[in-house]
Order: sequence, then C-alpha cells, then structure tokens
Amino acid sequence: MKKHQSRTGNTPKKKTKWKEAFTNAFAIVSLSGTAIWIVFMLINQEPPSAHRKHKIERPAPGVILDHKKVCMASNVYMGQDQTLVDVQGQQYFSCGERCTQQLQSAENVRMAQDPYTKKLVNKCKAYITMNPDSAGTILYFESEDNIKRYLNP
Repeated sequence: MKKHQSRTGNTPKKKTKWKEAFTNAFAIVSLSGTAIWIVFMLINQEPPSAHRKHKIERPAPGVILDHKKVCMASNVYMGQDQTLVDVQGQQYFSCGERCTQQLQSAENVRMAQDPYTKKLVNKCKAYITMNPDSAGTILYFESEDNIKRYLNP
C-alpha cells in the first residue's frame, strides 16, 4: 500500500515540474523571438538620408509644369511622368486607375477654373504651375500672363 501512496504522492510533483518547464520554455521562446524581431527591424531600417532621396523636388510657383508630371484628376504635382489618358483625342495624365476612371467618365474632372479670370479651362490645354498656398497642389491657367498676374498682383 505504501508503494501505491508514493506513486500517487509523486504525480502532482511531476505535473508541477512539467508545467514549470513548459512555462519557462514558452517564456524563453517568446522573449527570444521578440528580441530577434527587434534586431531584424533595426538592421533593415532605412537611414534618414534615404528618405530625403525620395522627396519630390517641387518647382517654384510661376514655373510652367510639364503636363506629364501632374495627376490631372487629383491636381497634384507628382514629379515624374504619369499615365497618359486619351479622352476624345485629348491627352490627360493620371497617377492611377481610379484617377484614370475619373478623367474618362467626368467632364468636370477634365476642367478647371483659372484662379485669375475665373474662366473654365480644359486641363489638357491649360498652363500649369504650383499652387503657392497649398504645398504639392497645382493650379491651371488660361495663359502665362494670367499666372504672372495672379502671383504678382
């Protein structure tokens, strides 16, 4: 009978040891994994100078922009050639599929108001320059003179 009691008496201690061993192993694996992830993220982090390389150099307001370098649906200077969108023989430019669909389907997206004369101008025929009041956005004008008059009242 003593043998039976000693076996029964040892069982709870064995379970406790396995639970402790499992808990310790789980903690070690978790902490090691977290440490490895942190080291990996630090190694693969881009240096601050890399971010500056991708920054778009924006022309000054008053400089006539190339139509290819703007998204005519979102009215933003992109700094690189955009996708050509031909609508009824007129050439517009967009930065992506959504903007392409807007240019193809909505005439009001293809038109803009000259800020100086308040006349509507077709974006594909307009003179484009940077908006001095909103970084990255552009303005459409009927003529270069209107740009000069608008910027130098």
